[in-house]
Amino acid sequence: MKEEYTQDELQEIIDNVDLYNYVCESTDIEFKKHIGKIHYCNCVFHDEKTASLAFFEETNTFHCFGCGEGINLIDWLRKYEHLSFRDAVEKGRELAGIDTLHDYHTTQTSSSLEVFKNIKK
Repeated sequence: MKEEYTQDELQEIIDNVDLYNYVCESTDIEFKKHIGKIHYCNCVFHDEKTASLAFFEETNTFHCFGCGEGINLIDWLRKYEHLSFRDAVEKGRELAGIDTLHDYHTTQTSSSLEVFKNIKK
């Protein structure tokens, strides 16, 4: 298992897994409202009675308007499935059908977690 990932490698994983479909297929979360390509459910990260967790198909992201959790597939895997960053990236790689991550030539020396934080912006 790799220890370091480039921004391109992480972005490839995020771009190749449909987050909303993955959540629908792998959880029993009940979506309560759909407005176009935005889907709402009760947040799984805090107690609430209204649907404040939104999944945005066009950007392949999620966000809770109540607690602020969210962003992309790797965040979902880390928070919902309680995986470490490395395990979330590896599971994302498997979900994306990427057998081996490409050998990206980069001079970036920051840690993978720092690279991931840059993708989220």
